[in-house]
Parts: sequence; C-alpha cells; structure tokens
Amino acid sequence: MAENLTVARPYAQAAFEVALKQQALDKWQQMLYAMSVACSDADFLSSLKNASSSSVASERLLEVLKDLLDEYGQNFVKALGEKFRFDVIPEIYSEFVKLREMHEKVMEISVVSARELDEASLNAIKQKVTDKYGCSVILKTNY
Repeated sequence: MAENLTVARPYAQAAFEVALKQQALDKWQQMLYAMSVACSDADFLSSLKNASSSSVASERLLEVLKDLLDEYGQNFVKALGEKFRFDVIPEIYSEFVKLREMHEKVMEISVVSARELDEASLNAIKQKVTDKYGCSVILKTNY
C-alpha cells in the first residue's frame, strides 16, 4: 500500500542512520526482520491494534521479541507504538534492506526466461550488470 510506504520511509531511514552510526547493519536488519515477521501475523497485529493503549501494544510486541531486540530496538518499537504504526513494520524492513543494498552497492535483479539458463549465461549477465553499475549483483531466476 502506497500510504504505508510513505509512512515507513522515514522510520526506515532513521533506523538505517542509527545502524550505520553504530556499525550494526546486520543487527538492525535482524531486529527489523523479527519485528516484520511478528507484525505480518494478522491475528497478532489485530491484538496490537486493539490494545487498550499504545504502551500496552508496545509491551506486547516487546514481550514476543524480548530475546531479539537490544535497547535501541526496544526504543524503536516504543516509538512506533506511540503512533500505532505496527502495521508498517514490514514496509520499514523492506525499505531498510533497500537502503542497505544501495549503501553496500548491491543490486538484486530477477532474470526471467522461457527456458532455464546455464551457469555461463547467468554469470555473463551478472558480469555485464556489475560492469555497467559498479556493484555486486544477486541474481534471482524465474523460469
């Protein structure tokens, strides 16, 4: 949903900036992934939306993720909870991953073909994209 993406971008940017400053991109990506998985469950998300207050909703999510979040991740959940923004966490995670890939100069591309391509053809495509854009390439194939 476009509206969710608009709301998610500033949160993703803030998380990315903190992660960069802390030199903890992996840790933040793991924390955001865990939040995303939890909030992708419709029943759990509904329980957060129907909580009596934002702090109760935040505490509910923090309880589920207690072993996965550091202090900064917990504060991030609380900040999201103040505005009941739990429904945009999957988009925040996706945007964070995009920011990280841009920062690390990684490009994920999908190769769609009517027939299966051999390894040499896939490597040639990967090399051409790498040469053109000056980045690492992750190929995904769809046959």
